[in-house]
Amino acid sequence: EALRRALGPLGVTMTTAAVERVQAFLMLGLYEWSQVQPKTGGLGAWMYVGVAIRMAQALRLGLGDEADARSRVRMNRSRIGTPSVTPPQPELMIGKEIKRRTMFSCLILDRLLACGKERVSTIRSEDLQIQLPCNEWAFDLSKDVKTGFLKGPLSEQTKNGVIDDSVLSRFVRLVDLW
Repeated sequence: EALRRALGPLGVTMTTAAVERVQAFLMLGLYEWSQVQPKTGGLGAWMYVGVAIRMAQALRLGLGDEADARSRVRMNRSRIGTPSVTPPQPELMIGKEIKRRTMFSCLILDRLLACGKERVSTIRSEDLQIQLPCNEWAFDLSKDVKTGFLKGPLSEQTKNGVIDDSVLSRFVRLVDLW
C-alpha cells in the first residue's frame, strides 16, 4: 500500500516515466503474483508488469547505449559556451547497467506471467538491443565489460571478444528459451 500511495494519482503515475517507476511497477507485479487469488489468476500482477514494460519501452531501455550517446552529444551541443555536465565514468556505467537489469527484469516477469494463462508475452527478444547483464563484481566495481546480446549463439559472441558471462545473463537466456 505504501508503494501504491508513493506512486501518486493514476494520471500522474501513468504519464511520468522514470526507471524508478518501472522498478516500482515491477515490484508491485511481483508482490501481486505472490498473492495470487484463485479467481483472478494473477491478473493484477500481469497488468502491473504490463505497465512497467510499456514505461520501459517509452524510456527506450531496450535500445542500447548508442541512443544515449547521441542524446548526450545533442544536449552538450545545445549548451555551447557552458561546461559539459556528463556524469563521471563510474556513475555512467552503473546507470547503464541499472537500465539493462531493469529491462531484463521486465523480460523475465513478462515471460513468467504469460506462461500457462493464455496471456501474450509483450517483449520480443529480437527488439532488445542491449547487452546482457554483467556479473556482480563488474557491477560493484563499475567496470565496462562486454557481455554479448540475448540473440545470437554464445560461441559466436565469445569469438567476438565477449569476456563476461554471469549467472544472471545465463538465467535471462534460459527464461527466453523457456
